[in-house]
Amino acid sequence: MRKIIVWSLVGLVMLCSMGCGQKAAKENDGEKDVEVIASAEDSTRRTEEDKMFSEVKQAAEEGDVDAQYYMACIYYFGDGVDANLEKAIYWLKKAAEGGIAEAQNKLGICYAKGEGVSQDVVMSTYWWKMAAEKGNVDAQYNLGFNYYEGTGVEMDRSQAVYWWERAAESGFADAQRLLGICYKKGEGVDVNLEKAAYWRKKYEENPNKDVRTSPVNPN
Repeated sequence: MRKIIVWSLVGLVMLCSMGCGQKAAKENDGEKDVEVIASAEDSTRRTEEDKMFSEVKQAAEEGDVDAQYYMACIYYFGDGVDANLEKAIYWLKKAAEGGIAEAQNKLGICYAKGEGVSQDVVMSTYWWKMAAEKGNVDAQYNLGFNYYEGTGVEMDRSQAVYWWERAAESGFADAQRLLGICYKKGEGVDVNLEKAAYWRKKYEENPNKDVRTSPVNPN
């Protein structure tokens, strides 16, 4: 079943871009012929997309967590279907409960923002910690903020530094910046100007330093 899911997901992406190139190749064969061919291609593509969507949905309903996460994404973004936040959250919870770290992080964001669920900072902390412990750097970064600010958990700036350091070691630019500040000011750690300079330098050299990465904590 996993091979079917992988090929179905790849197929859905490929089918979304098939028709354009084929239609362009027929432009000189007559406008009417091109329209007929394009219409036939569109019909075939829609049929294939519907078939693959059905396969992925069936797999999700049978408990495949990768398929469940994919279903959450397509309903959230309206990718080939009408966007439906309620269905997106349903499948996101399934995938998160099944151990998909990306789903756990995104569910944490939904709880933090009150998007599709009642706002609940305790639940956002819960899901971010689950994802962070699996190595999801976005969750590590977000969880650091909750510990730093005492949001949904008792304030513990040493824990904030711990999670930011894990994200920073994975190359997360803004976590590197924040670590530099913490070591310089002695927030959650002893003042250490050498480490402050080290993380500031890592941040300055990071090609992603100008990208503020957290949808929840953009500053």
